[in-house]
Parts: sequence; structure tokens; C-alpha cells
Amino acid sequence: MSGIMKGAAVLLLLIAAVLVAFALYLGMKPEPVVVQPVASASNQEPAAALQAVVVVKRDLKAGETLQADALQLAQWPAAPAQSFNTLEALAGKTLRFDLEQGQPVLSSFIAKSLASYLETGERAVSIPIDLISGASHRVEPGDLVDIFITFNSNNEVKDTQARLLMPRVRVLAYGGASLSGPDPAEASATRADTQARHAMLAVPLESVNELLLASRSGSLQLVLRAPMDESLPDASLFPEFAGLIPARASLDAEQRDALKLPDNRAMAGLGLREFSISQTEKEQVQARALAGGEPHAAPPRRTEVIRGGRVEVIQY
Repeated sequence: MSGIMKGAAVLLLLIAAVLVAFALYLGMKPEPVVVQPVASASNQEPAAALQAVVVVKRDLKAGETLQADALQLAQWPAAPAQSFNTLEALAGKTLRFDLEQGQPVLSSFIAKSLASYLETGERAVSIPIDLISGASHRVEPGDLVDIFITFNSNNEVKDTQARLLMPRVRVLAYGGASLSGPDPAEASATRADTQARHAMLAVPLESVNELLLASRSGSLQLVLRAPMDESLPDASLFPEFAGLIPARASLDAEQRDALKLPDNRAMAGLGLREFSISQTEKEQVQARALAGGEPHAAPPRRTEVIRGGRVEVIQY
């Protein structure tokens, strides 16, 4: 072996020795300690508490009375608005809508008394209806309707009349359907058996007498109107109906103003003669009121005289 090759072999042995020594050094060096940051207790968010929500255990139909075996408490991250958290609060309540298994029971799903849907000064009045007067039975509870009245000429009504009786009246119930929920007695009846024959309307107290007279002496027609249509007639352009019971003559100015209050107008009542006054009679009433200074003068009375088969109406 030549000297050059010996020198190269020695050099390689030295390099190998250095590498072995460096590897041994790295193997004996301790690993660095990694310090984990400690989270502050004030920054830790507590786990959200679950809330009890009453849900139905099975599918339920509108009109069913809620029983304990049909309900259960579920734990939800957040309780829906109008939900219940106890089974006792729903015992004996009636559903307004169908519910599927697992749905929460909300207060808006529970049938309430129709009286709770009345506003101050309103009364619930039922009127008879049929396919024609009920807008082909397309009226739903909660709809707004205009009520028109027609009178046929007869012994009490001189002229055949048709006019708007009440605008923008709210429907509380129509047949077996109502804002308070379905009628349980009609829940299992067929459609033919539940043909709507009556409607319940929310009527201002001062207009109840008019509606009662119209429903018994004339023909009513419900006319659907758009919910956003808020147009109303100006009642101040027309004379008021004379009350059936006359006011006392010794009333002062404050008491006469009180006669216009809804409760007092309802108490005074309304007669069919005043309610169905003809144009000729109306002109006479206005002339008498203007001449006598009586803003609420009653229409002239009239009687029928029969002579030889002819009927003659005499006003006095």
C-alpha cells in the first residue's frame, strides 16, 4: 500500500471518530423542558346550563286535550320563547295545531278563551251565515271583513236598501274554526257535517244594536278585505241614529255629551224604524233637527191605513 493511500485511510478513520464522538454527545444531552401556559381561572367560561323544555312524546292532533303521558321534559341548551318548563302547567290544555313528536309546546299553540282576543270596548257577537253571505266559506278566523246590510221593502222598511253596516270587523270564529282553536265537538265530524252556519265577530259596543237588528230584519253579507287596507268611512259626515229610549229632558251639557259614550248609546237602544230610515224620512228628520235645534231628533212616526185593499202610509 502506498503512502498516499495510507494517509487517506488514516484521514477517514479520524473523520469517522469525530462523527461518532459528536453522535454520542447529542445522545447524552438532556431534552429541553417545554413549559405549558397556565390558563387563568378568570378566563375560563363555565359550561352552559341546560334548560328544561316540555315537548310532546308522540304526534298530537289539533283539538286534543294534553295529558301527562303525552308530554315529557327535554334538556335543551336554550329554551324557546313561549315554551313551558313544567308538565303541570299544560295539564288539561287544548291544542290549537297539530304537533309532531319532539316538538316543544308553546303558549301560542294552546287554545285560549275567545274573550281573551277581544280588545277594550269590543263585544263578541254571533251572526247566521250561509254559502253566499259567508263569502263562499273562504273566511278564516283572524280575517278582516266589511259587513253590508240589505233591507227589502216591507211593512217596516219603506225602501229596499243596501249599505255598508260596519267596516273592518275582525272575525273571531267561523263555523267550527276559531282563534281559540278547533271545536273539539266537531273535530271528528265530516266536512259536510261542519258546514259553517255562524260566525263570531268582534264588534264595538256601540254597534252591537245595529248588528242585531240587521241580522234579524235584513240580510248580511261578509266581504273580505285586505289586512293592510286601513281605510274607513268618515262617520262624522252622517247623522247619528236616534236612540230608542229618549234621554231625560233635564240633562245638563256634560250629561248630554255622555249620551254619546258607547255604553250609553248601547243602553239607549235602536229601533228598526230609525235604523232603516228612508231618504225622504231622513230629509224630514234633518229639517226638524235644524228647525228645533235637536241634533238627535227622532224620525217622524208613521202608520198604515188600509182602504179597499190599498195600503197607504201616513207619517205624523
